[in-house]
Amino acid sequence: GDVCVNTLKQDWSPTHGIRHILMVIRCLLIEPFPESALNEEASRLLMEDFEEYARRAKLMTSIHAASASSASKKKATPLSVDVANHLVASSPKSSKKEK
Repeated sequence: GDVCVNTLKQDWSPTHGIRHILMVIRCLLIEPFPESALNEEASRLLMEDFEEYARRAKLMTSIHAASASSASKKKATPLSVDVANHLVASSPKSSKKEK
């Protein structure tokens, strides 16, 4: 889904590094801000009926999330952030410590 957060919209600046953006998104996942939600119904349920919100979230997760077995079949490319906050793909050689 879309991420609705001021850092990515009206407060955006090219000086924000990828670490900052990912930290903002992580914080939003931990502590949702229903007052600016894109999904008004989910926002209302989160504020007014948390049990129903949690039930629907669990249902949507079971429908839309990849199962552990299908997720493990996909080959993932490890990512890291360089000194200039640029997202880079890590090669297996660069992730090992040299002796």
